[in-house]
Amino acid sequence: MTDPVDNLLIVAAVMRKHGPVDAADWFEDGLKRHMAGESLDLALGLSRREVARWRKQEQHEHLGGAWNMLDSSLQPWSRAGRLANAISDFEHRCWPRWRRLGEPPPGASAIFIALFHAREFGPLPEGQKRLHDLFKNSSTEMDC
Repeated sequence: MTDPVDNLLIVAAVMRKHGPVDAADWFEDGLKRHMAGESLDLALGLSRREVARWRKQEQHEHLGGAWNMLDSSLQPWSRAGRLANAISDFEHRCWPRWRRLGEPPPGASAIFIALFHAREFGPLPEGQKRLHDLFKNSSTEMDC
């Protein structure tokens, strides 16, 4: 396995070679500031609002994956109810034991894997109505 610092240097080199110069400069400057002890979000110049928006988008993408695993023949309200039940089950049964793991344990169901990754970005939305509001306008398959 490659060292995380080596991975960052590889990303910086790829950006320098193939990306816009401004983006490569921004990334390299942020890396230097982070290596000097600054938090990564501040080193990259990200505001709390931008980080929160990114976290929400990432969580929504994983929740959309869980949504897509449910029976697409169901009406959105019923589908939201099934997802709400899965989230409740996951939050009460799995998350307390899994939260310190880097990955879901082997043998975890696909929907719980998606919920695990969604939960890494913050508390999951609860309740059928909230989930229905999030996904009611999506096509049969959620585009993430």
